[in-house]
Amino acid sequence: MFMVMSKIRNAFEKDSVKGVFSISGGNIALPGAFVSDMWVAITGSIFNDGVYLLKDVPPLEMPLTPPDPPIFRLSNGTDDETSVKDETFTGVIYWLKFPPGFEELCKEVNAWLADPANKASAVVSHGVAGVYSETRATTTEGLPAGWAQVFAPRIPSNWRNHFQTAGTTEVLGGE
Repeated sequence: MFMVMSKIRNAFEKDSVKGVFSISGGNIALPGAFVSDMWVAITGSIFNDGVYLLKDVPPLEMPLTPPDPPIFRLSNGTDDETSVKDETFTGVIYWLKFPPGFEELCKEVNAWLADPANKASAVVSHGVAGVYSETRATTTEGLPAGWAQVFAPRIPSNWRNHFQTAGTTEVLGGE
């Protein structure tokens, strides 16, 4: 997801909170208007910068008295457990609001990237071995197409962040 957001230079940030945060056992305490099933981006950490889906902490791990601020489990948004590292850091947590279709597009990009035929090291524009022959998607220059070229027609222009200023700008926390 972060890769797609970086490419289109839009993180769909709605608000943020700066502070000192601790991640322990895959959980993080977050103040403010954070709720379960909300996407967030963590920046400023040493080990855990990235995009996560906040999930409720399993009942067996939750203290009897609800904590203040609330504690959430960090998830990568799939059935796989996200491997986050325990740390305390000073940073910014952004809450994100994706437009309809964005999450599905990111899943399709990830599936495309997971296909060994699309790996950059395996991409060839033409190959012949005996009776075997293959042709892969190419750019207008005849080079192998990457995910950005393959999915570009499906990314609406209003999802792209067009900067008016010169210089480099980060997706999150840019100036």
